[in-house]
Amino acid sequence: MNIRIILLIILIISLTLGQVSLKGQTITESDRTIYLMRAKQFYGSGAKMDLMINGEFFHKIKSGTRLIIKTNSNDTLSIQIIYPIIKSYKSKVLMITPDNASEFYIDLLYWGEGYNPFKHAGVLNPVGGTPEFNIEIIEMALDEGKKKFVQSELYRDNKKIMKKRF
Repeated sequence: MNIRIILLIILIISLTLGQVSLKGQTITESDRTIYLMRAKQFYGSGAKMDLMINGEFFHKIKSGTRLIIKTNSNDTLSIQIIYPIIKSYKSKVLMITPDNASEFYIDLLYWGEGYNPFKHAGVLNPVGGTPEFNIEIIEMALDEGKKKFVQSELYRDNKKIMKKRF
């Protein structure tokens, strides 16, 4: 009886080793790289931005920051920037779907006007008001993004590039 079991095991092993078409499942995951940059600019230079990916906080971005994010290319990502002091200031949502390219270059910036006491405190304008202000997230073309990302003189960050995995 033991000889039959041993012969059966040898027969099964020899048949499986001889099979050329017998293969295991392989999962091929390709990476997607997202390059985020926020150039040093005078307006809004002291404020930080909260980077939200899929509705969750991911990273705080200061002025003059370059960040590389590695993700799985099968994931759908929704990227948004929020001004942390006043949460109502949000950028538009940038959707990155699995069928998009494997490299993205994204520029983050503040736009608007600075506080002017003559205009906003009611000195010249009796009504006063608040300065116009918002933040933007802009997807750039591939070659334009590569050129801008390597210009370290814009960032003044000692050529430091942060890398994170999502």
